[in-house]
Amino acid sequence: MIASREVPGQYPGSRDIASPTNLVAQAMARSCRDAWHARTMDVDRLIERLLKIESLHAGATTPGEMDAAAAARARILARLARLEDEPEDFRFTLTSRWSQKLFLALARRYELKPFRRRRQHATTIMLRVKRSFLDDTFLPQFNALEAELTRHLDEVAQAIIEAAVHRDLTEVAEVEGPKQLSMAIGE
Repeated sequence: MIASREVPGQYPGSRDIASPTNLVAQAMARSCRDAWHARTMDVDRLIERLLKIESLHAGATTPGEMDAAAAARARILARLARLEDEPEDFRFTLTSRWSQKLFLALARRYELKPFRRRRQHATTIMLRVKRSFLDDTFLPQFNALEAELTRHLDEVAQAIIEAAVHRDLTEVAEVEGPKQLSMAIGE
């Protein structure tokens, strides 16, 4: 017989089944929650690092400027307006949804208008921008932000998977393939 008890704070008559399976599930959920809360504290540090990356790409020279993300954005927009080359259409293929969201947010931050032509894949993003701005500012900043964001998301995903599913996340073992049959032609 499975023991059950009233759960305080829930509807009268609701029961919490104290089975071994449920206890393990509760322990896993607690572990996952603890890992999530530990990672959530890292979010503020991630945002701070992303803002510093933007300030560095805007040409910040003092610690005060490092904290002034709005000033960095203004400097980059001013630099974009001073460039003399003509805007061109560039095509980007971003397979990660996170990379796409970051790319779109960064483009819109600098008042660029990303678009997609009819029948282009969902992974394709077009951007009309001056080449010098793209090469000197936009892409280096995007690459730095993407690397930092990817590293953070990988850590969070790994912590959740280890806590909720299984701790062993090592790569798969490589084994020999099946032997191929040789077929003699013309015998």
